[in-house]
Amino acid sequence: MNKRVVYTNSNSSKLFDENISFLENQIIKGNTDFILILPNRKLIKNIRNKFLKEQSVLCDVKIWTIDDLANASDISTYLTDLIVRLAIQDLIDEGEFDDNKFFNSKGIINSSKKFISSCKYSNKNLNDLDIISDKDVSLSILSKVYEKYQNIMKQYNLLDKFDAYEIKNLNIQKNKDIYIHGFSEFRPIELEVIKQLKNYDVNVYIYVDYYNEYKSKLVNQLEDIGFEVIESAENFETNNFIEKKIVKLTNEILEKDRLIDEICKDSYEYDYNKMAILIERDSSKIEILNSLKSHDIPVFGDDYISYQNYKIFSDIINILDKSKTFKQYVFSILDSCFVEFDLKDKISFRSILVDFEFDNWESLDKILKSNLNYENNLQILNKIKFLYSSFIETDIDVIKNLISLLEKKESDEIEFNLFTEKLLLILEDLDKTYCELVKKSKNLNEYLIDLIKNLRVDSTNYLVDGIRIYSLTDIRLSNYDVLYIVNMNDDVIPGKVNYDFFYNEENIKFLQNCGVDILSDADNRKRNIDRFVDAINRANKKVYMSYNTENSIKSRLILDKNITSNQKIKKLKNKNIRKIDTKKLHSVSSYEKYSLKQHLNRLETRIMSKDISDFEVDDKTTQYILNKELSPTQLETYFECPMKFYFRYYLKLKPQVKSRQLDIGTILHNTLEEFYGINISQIKDAIDGKCELDLSSLDSLLKNSFEKFGLNTDIKENEFDYDKYLFKLKDFIKEDIYNNRQEAEKFYPYKLEEDFIVSLDENTKFIGRIDRVDKTDSGKIRLIDYKLSQNSFRKAKDLAKNKGFQFAIYSSYGNVVSCKYKSIKDNEEYEYLQSINKDELDEIMNEKVKEFRENIRNKRLFIKANDYNSCNYCDYNKICKLKNTEGEAIDD
Repeated sequence: MNKRVVYTNSNSSKLFDENISFLENQIIKGNTDFILILPNRKLIKNIRNKFLKEQSVLCDVKIWTIDDLANASDISTYLTDLIVRLAIQDLIDEGEFDDNKFFNSKGIINSSKKFISSCKYSNKNLNDLDIISDKDVSLSILSKVYEKYQNIMKQYNLLDKFDAYEIKNLNIQKNKDIYIHGFSEFRPIELEVIKQLKNYDVNVYIYVDYYNEYKSKLVNQLEDIGFEVIESAENFETNNFIEKKIVKLTNEILEKDRLIDEICKDSYEYDYNKMAILIERDSSKIEILNSLKSHDIPVFGDDYISYQNYKIFSDIINILDKSKTFKQYVFSILDSCFVEFDLKDKISFRSILVDFEFDNWESLDKILKSNLNYENNLQILNKIKFLYSSFIETDIDVIKNLISLLEKKESDEIEFNLFTEKLLLILEDLDKTYCELVKKSKNLNEYLIDLIKNLRVDSTNYLVDGIRIYSLTDIRLSNYDVLYIVNMNDDVIPGKVNYDFFYNEENIKFLQNCGVDILSDADNRKRNIDRFVDAINRANKKVYMSYNTENSIKSRLILDKNITSNQKIKKLKNKNIRKIDTKKLHSVSSYEKYSLKQHLNRLETRIMSKDISDFEVDDKTTQYILNKELSPTQLETYFECPMKFYFRYYLKLKPQVKSRQLDIGTILHNTLEEFYGINISQIKDAIDGKCELDLSSLDSLLKNSFEKFGLNTDIKENEFDYDKYLFKLKDFIKEDIYNNRQEAEKFYPYKLEEDFIVSLDENTKFIGRIDRVDKTDSGKIRLIDYKLSQNSFRKAKDLAKNKGFQFAIYSSYGNVVSCKYKSIKDNEEYEYLQSINKDELDEIMNEKVKEFRENIRNKRLFIKANDYNSCNYCDYNKICKLKNTEGEAIDD
């Protein structure tokens, strides 16, 4: 009789380690007649990499999920979404659902998918559920979608991944043993597969992870279907860590910087491939991943490629977006990479149209004909027309047109090609195999946008040994010496469910009573606690945990499970990151695609072999700097640190640092530019008191800006910021119009995001860009600079500290009588010229420019910054030989 055994242990992951060693020995002996079943593909990738790395040749090691064992198809990744969308549309057409924002939202689609998968994972059809009365409105809605979904599947003779489980034709091949690891629970449909294994000539060994009172029912379930239970009597003790740290920080940015600092210090003691980072928030993961790479810290190549990695896919999303007004659509396509014209021609095209209203091609063409460059503009217009006709005016050929568009784009970047090829495979599948089904969709463009946004492709082309980044889902069964746990706030780890209209405690309890395998908030948190404790226990040398006080309280887990701190850091002081020996890196070349890295590596090699005195600034260099146009930022940078000026503006080393706060600022600026541009004539009437300004378009403009900069508003954190700043923007615009209306001589928005050149003397020209230029009917000019908060306002007295040059220089633009900062967050404003006149400004700035030019002529570039604190935050402290090192911070 075949063996059917379940092993349990208070530290079941240790059983996994022992079993992996056993399987490795089997591989060495040439025996690969076994299947290893793991819960998800991320775990599979980690273990497969371990196997293949330690063996001299590739071998046939079958590491699968239960889906693979049941031959489940991959249909759920994209086609299920479309069918759910079609089901909801059918219900709207039949009058079951109202044709409104609620039933057309992404929320109902996602909730319906969750309901369907929960029922099918539980082997439950609608007939198996208790009668859902009309009073249970939310569940009644989901059940109707489920029923319609099943009808469409049957109509087109389609099967989803759950249906594959019903076939019971398991993919055993000729294997003798099946080892199952890492599961905290089995869903009913999975238990049914395990039960069916008794009909095959195969031994089944299950190692139960997280064996405790919460999941002890799992062992009972396995015992009920014929498994022998073998409990280990081995006592398990929590590791006595060499070092434990709990770090309290004031915000997420400091939390990230402190983590990088800690990893850099630990790299002298531990190997990178023995370090792991546990992080639950996707947005934070991207930030940390970029920071690790910018500090040459190798990362195990298990991150993914998404549409955000390449502008072309954001441009495709804009091309498919039917929610824009005609004018918005034209401008968004104009900015895309598919309109391949000179940037100056694009700017000229846009500047002609920005002050006009148009909603069709005829009116647009009429406006352009009044301009001298009509022939050139006509070429741009025809290209935009072609894209509009290919993706907006038609539904039938949209997929074919999209395929054609992608096939014409060529790139030498492997990651780009990986993402494109995956997307093309899906599109061709939809277009050919399910052509009629796709044509039936009334929101095909919206579906394709969701498809591109949600598509993830593994970037497996540059696998390197390095630090690993995990979530609670995929950290199971992993080994590491050092574990860094980031963002230990209670809403993140162990996490908390945000209930919605469909899934609340009452509904979840009802479904559980009907036999549907769906976790409540309490169950989900308990499971996460199990995984968290297991992750802690598998750290061999050190555990580092951080939490920030910006949004919420620290996680209760910090104080639970005998996890104590021998070092609490209440305030992070600046500390220079120690230099990393690049010779220790496994594959620096993996990151050469980052342009800054190429420059830094070359420059560092040069600096390693030379003293700073070996660098020369010749006359050619000084003339290059003196002859170029300056900007206020460049001038401020020089007075802050001449060396930093040399790196940034002469060597052009521009770091690709991504900051969420900077993104938010850019999003708000972009939204205000579009809103004022679209409504410029209505705003003038509102200031004159002729009408009340319609703010309804602000909603979609802000959402489009969030999406354009890669912040999906379906994600909780982004949704919170979206709602928060939508309210603030509306308030800001209302206050702005009110203030302009109260003035004796009214200023009206005149130009937006204006580029210009001003001269303070005959030798020095400054290039500038201002958020908004307002103008009175008599020709007086006011410059407006948007700031996120009033903390960013500069005053004339800041000039003595070599700061606040912007308005001091920009005031030479035309007939400027006013320069105002306006805060979006605080809704405050400040007049820069209230305490100083134009002649005083000119005198101060002429002296500053004279000092700068004299210093450049004397080749005063290799000079330390006056303030050593600025070196700690400088983008170039890794390569700068002149950085200040005094004032080392001490943890307290």
